[in-house]
Amino acid sequence: MGPPASDLAKAAVRSAVEKAKSEGLTALTPPDLFQRARDAAWDEGLMLSDSNVWVALYAWAGHDYYGPLSTLPPDTTLLSLTQSARVAFHETDPYSRFNREERNCVAMLYFALLVNQNVSHFLRAVGSSFPATEGTQIFVEYSYLRDLWFKHNGTDANQVKRAFILDQLGLADQTHLADCDIQTFNAFFSATPSPSSTHIQSPATWSVGRFGSTITDNEEFLKTCKFKWAFRVKPDLVIQPSLDKVLCIEAKWGAGVGRYPSLASEVAEFKRRGLPQCEFMFLVRQPGPASAAHTTVTWKEGVCPQIG
Repeated sequence: MGPPASDLAKAAVRSAVEKAKSEGLTALTPPDLFQRARDAAWDEGLMLSDSNVWVALYAWAGHDYYGPLSTLPPDTTLLSLTQSARVAFHETDPYSRFNREERNCVAMLYFALLVNQNVSHFLRAVGSSFPATEGTQIFVEYSYLRDLWFKHNGTDANQVKRAFILDQLGLADQTHLADCDIQTFNAFFSATPSPSSTHIQSPATWSVGRFGSTITDNEEFLKTCKFKWAFRVKPDLVIQPSLDKVLCIEAKWGAGVGRYPSLASEVAEFKRRGLPQCEFMFLVRQPGPASAAHTTVTWKEGVCPQIG
């Protein structure tokens, strides 16, 4: 067995840098170096994927280096694209000062909540009456319904799942759905990719754009849509002090608010029925612009008057 592809890619990048130096070049853009490394690999008869070469290129890039090729250390290539941009903009602040990724903010908040008594402080700050006990759990990308359904994925859970769905929805076809075979039950909700004949499928798989033909009543249709969507939601951060209590935090930096329905087929079905998009209410620190898709209530208005 020969050397791993990662080592071969690094060798190709090194060869490309040395060749560039020998040609008297003093600077190369990352795409130029990438192409030279691919050519070097080809000359050696090496079949490397683009990802192998890019990973090797950035692994060899000196994170603090910006200068001519002639002064590069032996185990360093050229500037990465990120470094080139930083120098071009004369940027000296660390990325943490202007990072706008919501998941990064959630990760930092998650870490902070795990140390000292921060979770108690946070709960008090947002006006929650939930106590922070030893059993308090904190989750990122919380998806309880999805994972509970998967945990009970055996055929022995079919009866419980069918009864749960029917109890929650209370549809007019209740009697028929309670007695029909499993495949017919799944087909009623247009479960995707195709109705199973052995397992009651998760409501997350139901097709809003197609079960409209079996659920004609608008009120029942809307209730079924919301039930299906509940199996898809994943709050960014959840504090769960007990089995039946959760505090959900949805992080937003600059991204717009999501809407339901969102898929083209779902929107078309809502329009055909003359139904408006579902309204949502968001709890926010500061009031935002008016929107037809949602309303907002500030913490001061709705929860905790002492918070400005």
